Amino acid sequence: LGTPTLGLRQALHGPAGDMCTVSGAEQHTFDVTIWPKNPVVVHGGSLWLNCSASCQETDARGSLETSLIKEKRDNGTGWAAFQLVNITEWAPTAPVFFLPSHPNVLPHIIPEIPEQVVLDPLPLMEVGKEYNLTCRVFSVAPVQNLTVTLHKGKEELYVKTFEDHSDNEASDVVVTHTIAARQDDHGEEVTCHAALDLRPEGPFLEKAAFIKVLKVLVSCKLFIIYQHSPTLNLPSPFISYPKREEHQPMCVFPLHIADVPEMDESTCPSNHTWVEGTHQTLHCLAEGNPKPTVACSKEGVAHNMEKEERVNRTQTGVYNCTATNELGSITRTVTIYVEYGPQLSESDCPSNQTWVEGSQLDFICQAHGVPVPDVSCMKDGKVYNSNKLQNITQSHAGVYQCNATNAHGSSSKMVTSRVEYKPEMDESSCPSNWILVEGVLPSFTCKAEGIPPPEVTCTKDGMTYYLSQGQGIPLYNGTFWCNATNRLGTVAKAVAVTVESESKPKMDESSCPSNQTWLEGTLHSLACEANGTPTPLVICAKEGGIEEFYRERNVSRNDSGIYQCKATNGHGTERWLVNVQVEYRPVISILAVSGTLPIRRGENFTITCQADGSPAASYSWKVPQASNLNYGGNNSTVTVASADGQNSGVYECTASNKHGQQHKYSASSFADHWLYIIAVIAIAAATMLVLGGMAGVIYYLKSTACKKGEYNVRDAENSTEATCLNRERTCDGDIYGIHALLHCGVAEQPIERDTIEGCQGGEPVFVPHG
Repeated sequence: LGTPTLGLRQALHGPAGDMCTVSGAEQHTFDVTIWPKNPVVVHGGSLWLNCSASCQETDARGSLETSLIKEKRDNGTGWAAFQLVNITEWAPTAPVFFLPSHPNVLPHIIPEIPEQVVLDPLPLMEVGKEYNLTCRVFSVAPVQNLTVTLHKGKEELYVKTFEDHSDNEASDVVVTHTIAARQDDHGEEVTCHAALDLRPEGPFLEKAAFIKVLKVLVSCKLFIIYQHSPTLNLPSPFISYPKREEHQPMCVFPLHIADVPEMDESTCPSNHTWVEGTHQTLHCLAEGNPKPTVACSKEGVAHNMEKEERVNRTQTGVYNCTATNELGSITRTVTIYVEYGPQLSESDCPSNQTWVEGSQLDFICQAHGVPVPDVSCMKDGKVYNSNKLQNITQSHAGVYQCNATNAHGSSSKMVTSRVEYKPEMDESSCPSNWILVEGVLPSFTCKAEGIPPPEVTCTKDGMTYYLSQGQGIPLYNGTFWCNATNRLGTVAKAVAVTVESESKPKMDESSCPSNQTWLEGTLHSLACEANGTPTPLVICAKEGGIEEFYRERNVSRNDSGIYQCKATNGHGTERWLVNVQVEYRPVISILAVSGTLPIRRGENFTITCQADGSPAASYSWKVPQASNLNYGGNNSTVTVASADGQNSGVYECTASNKHGQQHKYSASSFADHWLYIIAVIAIAAATMLVLGGMAGVIYYLKSTACKKGEYNVRDAENSTEATCLNRERTCDGDIYGIHALLHCGVAEQPIERDTIEGCQGGEPVFVPHG
């Protein structure tokens, strides 16, 4: 019987946290696990090892380096499996690796516990004679670690060790010790004890023989005094002597006692446990006088009691053993149990299995073996216990490695499972809507998933079409009812079919309007469609350009123009022109005064307002009240005839279209000798009337500051200045509503008084008018 030693377990399991060393990659810690966790292997048997690692490097590989024979190998992501065969060695010299990291020691020799320890039957012993005590230890290894001890009662009679034994194979050992029978030995118990000491690498194993009881024969003399009776009748084998008178010499004779056969647990054990493949003899002895003969049979067939035979499982059963001598016979029942390693037969663990989705079943495999093996199966790194009910799903399909283990070894087998399920149809396999073109692929198809493969039929107007048999359907408009069926169920679906004829591309106002208007700054794409079968491809580009306009983008006025759209399919090409107009809000580009400058009282002048916009802007004005104004040029000009003081003030032009409006201003003033026109331009938002900072007044500068030229009147937007700098003429005359800016040092202040005295400390000094 094989058992794991400490060294074996350490070698198989390895230390946690080894370094996963991969060429060209950074090292990481990982865990290595071995399954089965506690393997047991019979001497000379085989074992599957499944090694799993938490190392996630894609190029990491596992290996098992050992002097033991590796017959098979399998691997996958993060795991590797190895089969070791003919395991017979013990010496712990071969290292085991998982990846190039810390080696562990895998013992070569697998111990074999003594299958049976038997003490040979002892005869009736006569006091003073010598007899051999013989102990037999069957099929033990390694013999070098064996100690056999013979005991009589509490006395240790003999100890035998085998350090010089050189054979590593399992062997039978016979130990003999001679004893001299003594009268006080009668009734003493003798036994044989075998111990297999594998420490410190392994366990301490021991087994003892059934106890034997010494029976010692004492020679005695029988003195019979014959008195009155002339004859003494003694049963055979006693001898009859005539009676003698009292005080006559006594007759001394040997007395032999005859016994009927006897068998008990010590001479004929009622239970034997053997291991298949070993060599055993059915030992069943009887006591009696004369010595009985013993014969055993099973189901009427005699069993050879003399010859050692190789054990097989057919020897399991109940034997009747009968001991016979001249005085009678006795029969004893003996039961033999034969243990053997696991077997995964095709009948109990089929290589190919079929399950049904949604069913509950005990998983996959059962195994034969004594003791009953523990069976588990692994797929994709997950272990399934054969004793646990599984709710079968499609994910259970695949290849499993099943392993059965008991005290005598293990057995492995690959099992392929198929999961059957009822039909399934979805939009990818059977679309609900089909638009078919006569003579053009693809033709109508409707498929279904399922195991076994479903039979698919479609029905319309009482006609059934068998699609799974390759039968096509006619190109009919309407709804088909399609059914997919296998032995597990049916699924149905309605499919609408529209049949169209082929045609070349055609574009019209409905699919591609020839005039399109967009607003600048918004997102647009020139998305035109065309009618035709097959569906045409439409591409649009601006005339004179090469860039295709099909993606949505932020448009500007530069995108206005004529575009040519071309629709193409296998039957021809259609061209279509599209006029794109990008509209935008108005922007005043010109606000100008025409006339001979300087303008004197009584002269004519014109103020012109021009704006760029789409659609074209309309104009409106806010001007000083006067009777000499005329409007012209689509209301874009204001003409003043014979200008005088009533024409002084602010002239506001507003340009508008449906997308917004813009304002600009012009200011004018009149003096006794001159009429000065100052354009003050201030651009405002569409909803604002004035953008701040546009105002001013031109004051009569009669102080010494005017003579020094320290004050400027300027355009609020373009800084055009009207200056009074050391003029020779006086600054006499009236000032009417001139909007100006006063520069005093670094500050700019609007003038809102009639008269300015000058600047002090960077601030204007105002003198009230009059």
